Amino acid sequence: MSKTVEQIVAEGRLPEETVKICLRADLVAEHERLDTELERLLETPVLKFGGDPRRAQLAEQIRALEEQMAESTIEFRMRAMPKRRWRRLVAEHPPRRTPDDEVDPRDDRGVNSETFLPAIVKASTVEPVLSDEAWLGLLGHTETEAEALEAAGKADEVQDGKLSSRQHELLQNAAWNINRDAVAVPFSPAASRLTQSSAAR
Repeated sequence: MSKTVEQIVAEGRLPEETVKICLRADLVAEHERLDTELERLLETPVLKFGGDPRRAQLAEQIRALEEQMAESTIEFRMRAMPKRRWRRLVAEHPPRRTPDDEVDPRDDRGVNSETFLPAIVKASTVEPVLSDEAWLGLLGHTETEAEALEAAGKADEVQDGKLSSRQHELLQNAAWNINRDAVAVPFSPAASRLTQSSAAR
């Protein structure tokens, strides 16, 4: 029996997304290097009996690295904000203006992208719960904040954060997408094939 609209509404949940960020970039780089080397060995014909022992050695090294990476990975569970909270946050970060009083091209989304994007990452993250100090250590100061500290003679207090530009983008895009993009109903081709095969028996 299909659900009524009222039941669907009652069971509704705000969109969510999970982003995993490894803070040990050195391990990630080493993992990529070893994985590339293993792929090369797997594509190379083995002429001696018993295979190439380097394959197993590399595989073990990669598994050990993955365990280390898992210990240095933060899983961010992000959830869209209710519309009123979203609108309040947007109002707190109006787009910058040019000398001609036009919207700054950097803020074509209708908000101050420099300050708003870090703000929605924080506001949309439900797990883990981080202190302001931890967020600052992770994301670092914005350009405006850094410039203000430098102008005040406090350049040594500027924090750059622990994330690469790419990792920043992963979090910012996830936060933006769950709040602004439509939620598509996921479809699994693999599950569909399995259920069709079972039904055909």
